[in-house]
Amino acid sequence: MAFQRYWFGVLICLTAFGPAKADTVLVLDASNSMWGEIGGTHKIDIAKETVGLIMHDWPESEAIGMIAYGHRRKSDCSDIETLVPISQGAAADIARLTQQLSPKGKTPLSDAVLAAAEALRYQESEATVVLVTDGVETCNQDPCLLATQLEQQGIDFTAHVIGFDMSLEEQASVACLAYETGGLFLPADNAGELAEAFGEVSEVLQEEQAPAIEREAALTVPNEVPASTSFSVQWSVEEAVSQVRIMLVPEGAGPNKAFHSINSLSPHRSFIAPNELGAYDVIVWDGTTKSVLARQPLLVVEGGVQISAPDNVTAGQNFTVSWGAEGTKVDRIAVATIGQAKPRGLYNRSASGRTERKMRAPKEAGRYEVRYIGVGDTVLATTTITVE
Repeated sequence: MAFQRYWFGVLICLTAFGPAKADTVLVLDASNSMWGEIGGTHKIDIAKETVGLIMHDWPESEAIGMIAYGHRRKSDCSDIETLVPISQGAAADIARLTQQLSPKGKTPLSDAVLAAAEALRYQESEATVVLVTDGVETCNQDPCLLATQLEQQGIDFTAHVIGFDMSLEEQASVACLAYETGGLFLPADNAGELAEAFGEVSEVLQEEQAPAIEREAALTVPNEVPASTSFSVQWSVEEAVSQVRIMLVPEGAGPNKAFHSINSLSPHRSFIAPNELGAYDVIVWDGTTKSVLARQPLLVVEGGVQISAPDNVTAGQNFTVSWGAEGTKVDRIAVATIGQAKPRGLYNRSASGRTERKMRAPKEAGRYEVRYIGVGDTVLATTTITVE
């Protein structure tokens, strides 16, 4: 009963889910980890309820399809199924078939997103994928590399990613799918946040282009920031506004291309710069009047993080690593063998809110690399150590 009462309150977040301007495919994680619970309810049941509510209000004139993965076989990276082909009036079938999913297997999210892109003919026309996942890629694919390929090869491909009940490090590994393609990455830790995330994606899907500025706000952002680092945004507006969103968009783009978006009435917020260098805009968006209140340019430049550690450390013992700025929520410090792709385990720690921390030296002697890692697994700085 508590779960049902909760969803009655969440309905407000979903009634605005409206028509998409491009054909859309929903890619849903149905891997074994979706049996995990949030507040005593299985994550797969929360997802089923959310998708059902969304599809109830999806316009019949708008084409949509659905792909699920990990729901038929254990330990099979090819377990990707098109449950509903892209078509108008498909929402009811999506809602019905989602209810039949029973999580079993792995998380081949990269191949699932690629399958969705190909079904949308992303190299010929505008295409949008909405991925909902509660875990990282487990099938030896690289979501960030895929994102780069889709962005380069597509006519106008966009991936919006909702990270459901994921740690900060897990979020960073899939956020690049959104960042690289101009989509939104939205974390969701419970049923309400999942509904809100879908609602936020829906608003972006409904916007065709940047609206004209109807009134002005004061907006302050840095002229330039290093890639994958945190920066502050300050804004103010004379007239009262009830729905304000601060967005980071490609230069000259509108809110439909936002890949970082924060709902905020607070005049001061922090953003994380993308890992791709280039020109961007920060905009203040009035959700009530659907207008841009302010726009300021932002140049993302090469990372300026400096990292230091002792030249020599003792095997298996702690040593101190320091860096030049407080780490953001997604930043990590890692110790890796030189050339190792993704360091794991004891040698991989959060840098959030710190300028230094203790790290454990590997037990085996040799030369190693200490890395400062930002969003999307981007290595921003390195130094070497000798383990004796």
